[in-house]
Amino acid sequence: MTIKRKSKAAILREDIHQLVDELPNKELYGVKRFLAYLRNTHDALTQKLLESSYTDEPLTKEERKAVDEAWDAAAHGDVLSDEELGRQLGL
Repeated sequence: MTIKRKSKAAILREDIHQLVDELPNKELYGVKRFLAYLRNTHDALTQKLLESSYTDEPLTKEERKAVDEAWDAAAHGDVLSDEELGRQLGL
């Protein structure tokens, strides 16, 4: 009979799951956003956007409102996959 050993990554994932399970509920939203950030920064387009230069021109009230609404929508999972966006744009 062979005994299957867990990989270091599998053990680390279990440790992370345990830590998440022990967090107070009020901390879960922040953890979710942070984990999504870590996941998404491996995307080539996201990396380019994060590394790109920005303008220091102040946002208008309308622009600030649109940005806030977009962040809220993303935080609540109200987003489209690349595939769905492509379908909607007929690409």
